[in-house]
Amino acid sequence: MATGVGADVDILSVDDGLVVTAEQVAERLKERSYDVVTMVQGETYSGVCTTELPAIAQLCKQHGALVVVDAVCTLSTMPLQKDDWGIDVVLTGSQKGLSSLPGVSPITFSDAAWEQIEKHPGPSRIGVWMSFALINSGQSTIITTAPVSGLLALRLICDETLKRRFVRHEHCSLGLQYGIDNMGLKLKAHSSIRLNYVVAIEVPDGVHSERARNYMSSRYKVEISGAFSLNYCPFRPEG
Repeated sequence: MATGVGADVDILSVDDGLVVTAEQVAERLKERSYDVVTMVQGETYSGVCTTELPAIAQLCKQHGALVVVDAVCTLSTMPLQKDDWGIDVVLTGSQKGLSSLPGVSPITFSDAAWEQIEKHPGPSRIGVWMSFALINSGQSTIITTAPVSGLLALRLICDETLKRRFVRHEHCSLGLQYGIDNMGLKLKAHSSIRLNYVVAIEVPDGVHSERARNYMSSRYKVEISGAFSLNYCPFRPEG
């Protein structure tokens, strides 16, 4: 997405099943400066959690970069302290970690991030939308039909409370992981960096992944998603 709007993008990648560390980010930040650093808190492909996210965010802020975090599968399922950790933009979707209906894409900005949006020389889509929601004056103009059902479903999170929700997701995930392990299957990510909302399973040798998933779907009505990309974070190695 950044490349698509003309940004100069570097990518810091790690081997499959591993996680980007604060030390790796610190070394890269010594090489050049960045305006924005983007990352995912949880990588769906590998089931890996960016466990050093707080330290990485602080490093980026110390170097003057805005921090953008994709929390699609982790928001409300694992702790994420946007302000305390120094994150400028958090974005997510309603249909994964939030367990709501598709169609809602919550996003939040820090003051620093919003200042950059206002300085943008070209037309800002976000600015256009905000012009229809006159928050400061207490007025609002509705220009589209809101996804009411999806928004109301998010109230369940408030009723449950985040503390109880985190514990519930962890317990359910550990139970699933225990069952998978007892079946003789191997989990992709090490337990120290493993997500609790997404559990990635290694395909055993001699098993055709797509054929097995199709069989699970047609025979047992269970959908197991495949993978389509590699685990990476915001910089590209030289060469």
